[in-house]
Parts: sequence; C-alpha cells; structure tokens
Amino acid sequence: MYMKIFLIDAFTDVPFKGNPAYVCLLDDDFPAEKKMQNIAFELGMSETVFLRKNLENYDIRWFTPQCEVPLCGHGTLSAAYVLFKNKNKKEMIFNSKSGILKAIVEDNDDIILEFPIKDYKKVDIIPEFIEILGAVPEDIFEGEDFFLCYFKDKDLIQLEPDFVKMKNTTLKDIIVTTESTEPKLDFVSRVFAPGCGIDEDPVTGSAHTVLAPFWQSRLGKNKFNSMQLSQRTGKLKLEIVGKIMKIQGSCVEILSGEINL
Repeated sequence: MYMKIFLIDAFTDVPFKGNPAYVCLLDDDFPAEKKMQNIAFELGMSETVFLRKNLENYDIRWFTPQCEVPLCGHGTLSAAYVLFKNKNKKEMIFNSKSGILKAIVEDNDDIILEFPIKDYKKVDIIPEFIEILGAVPEDIFEGEDFFLCYFKDKDLIQLEPDFVKMKNTTLKDIIVTTESTEPKLDFVSRVFAPGCGIDEDPVTGSAHTVLAPFWQSRLGKNKFNSMQLSQRTGKLKLEIVGKIMKIQGSCVEILSGEINL
C-alpha cells in the first residue's frame, strides 16, 4: 500500500524558511495510531499531518516525532495548501480533536485559517522558568497546554534556554514574546516544546491563538503582523473576529512522492 506525501514549508513564500511539515493524503481510513506515530518518527519533521476525506470535509490529525498533538497551525496550513493544489479546493473544513477548523484560499494563494482563541490566566513568576530561560519575564500566563512569558524590551534572539531542564520541569509549550522594534511588525515570539520532542518550533500558528488576544489587550487593536524568531523565521498576518483567530500565511511545496506502508 502506498500513500501520497508532500513536504511543505508553511508561513513563508520562499523555500527552506517557515516551518516544514509532511502532509500524508489518505485514500482510506487512518492507519493505526502506532503506525502513524512510527511514520512521523521516520519522517522526522516537527509535524506530520494525516488527512482523510469525510464526505465533503476532511478529518485531520497531527503527530510530532514523539506524540500526537491536539492542534497544529502550520500543519493545517500545509494540509490546506496540498488540497488546494491537488484537489482545486478553495475552501476546506477540517474535523479535528480540537473541533471544526476552516481554511480559505485567497486570490493571491495565501491561506487563511480560522482557529478558536485560547484562554489563559496570569500566574505568579515561576522561579524555575528564570533558570530555564536565563532571563526574568515581566509576566507569566498559563493555558491548558502552554505557558506564555511576556518580556519587556528584551531581545528574544539572545535567549538560550536549557531544554533538558525545560522538559524535566513541564511538558507544556513555553511561548516567549515581546513588542517588536520594527515598524512593520507588532510583536515577535519564540516557541519551545521539548515535551513534544521539539526544542524550538520554527513557526507555530496555534501559539498565535493566545499571542494575538494577549497583544490585543495591550495594544488595543485586532489586526497584527508578527514574526517568529526561530532560525528559519516565519511571518504571520493575524486578525481577531469575536472568538475566532484568523491566521494568514503562504506555503511552498518542496517535494512530493509516496511512502510504502
């Protein structure tokens, strides 16, 4: 049995930037969960996406090399791009473990994702985080599967986290953010996820479902341009509409082929 696979760079319009993901297009049911995990481990990208058709919509699941995750922005963007290029679909509905997700292809081939906004609450400064990050956050917030660390006037590129200590302290993602000094950007961020086998995620669409509302509360606006400051970097356009987060980005196909199951 052969399965079509595509390697997509998401949140970029040039190859080898943004965040890469494999998209696996299935003609039948999902393979067993253990097999999907083995495929993700074998392919070795931060995310491997599995898609199967379900009437007019698609069921979607995301796996890191170590575990399944409930939501993945760049993986969903990559999946929408594959369906647009191979199925000529301009609007897609994905059924996921995080609910129903929507993707729309713009006339310029940019893709807009609609994700639910994530809730968070302020918590006390966690001493271990100062040691892990090598810097003192201004504030820390916690959500279901993440911590958000806000820094004031901090060059995030200079952060050198201790990923071993981070993994031993929490399995949740740690998002760090600060206001941008560049006039065309509103804020910048980095995302660390060693608990899922990813020390630093290149570009994390799902993290912006908390970053955008956080910065809305500080800047008093609902549209943002942001950049994730990983080695590969990636840019996102964001808009908050009620409880929905619209995330806009581009994709580039790097390769396509088949995997023997």
